[in-house]
Amino acid sequence: MKKGFTLIELLVVVSIVSMLSSIVLAGTALARTKSRDTVRAEQIRQIINAFQQYRIANNTFPGSNIGISSGNVYGATMNTYCLGLNDGKACWEHGGVMPDPHYPSDTVATAPNHVDASAYAAAYGNTALANALAPYISTIPKDPLGNQPTHGDYYMYRYQSDTQHSLEWAVETCTPDSVKTCFGGTVSKDALTYGYGCQYECTVDLENVN
Repeated sequence: MKKGFTLIELLVVVSIVSMLSSIVLAGTALARTKSRDTVRAEQIRQIINAFQQYRIANNTFPGSNIGISSGNVYGATMNTYCLGLNDGKACWEHGGVMPDPHYPSDTVATAPNHVDASAYAAAYGNTALANALAPYISTIPKDPLGNQPTHGDYYMYRYQSDTQHSLEWAVETCTPDSVKTCFGGTVSKDALTYGYGCQYECTVDLENVN
């Protein structure tokens, strides 16, 4: 009669258990990623509704009419603000990386719009914008992973010369869909290495939302 397991049998059992655990953990991580992207979609819809209500009440989206037509430049011509933050509060930071990959020739001295005391920031909040949206959304939601400075920690509002108005946010999925994930907007993959998931971002034109 066999009284116990051999060492080889025990090793086989341990290997199988480890493999099954890895599969379960991977599945759980994927489920959590999808869940957070679902939350992002729900929150972005709330923000879109707030901007649409503002437009109905004011015949325009927030911009020069509330005094935010200059200052916080993220792209060459786009003014960009992180929603839910007041003046001087940084967001979409690069964790101290210098220079900003978007502006390879910049230094701390030449990029004052991007730098704060702790890290190299892509954008900042704006009190006037937060106040403008307050009547239409009680609390502007924050990205579900926005607990540390990185690309995607806040949802961003971008506009150009009061003619283009859009929202931008990061997603974790590695297979984003323009319609399902980005409300019919555009999907872009950032070359940076410190964002979420596979470094994808959504941008949706507020004038053309699905």
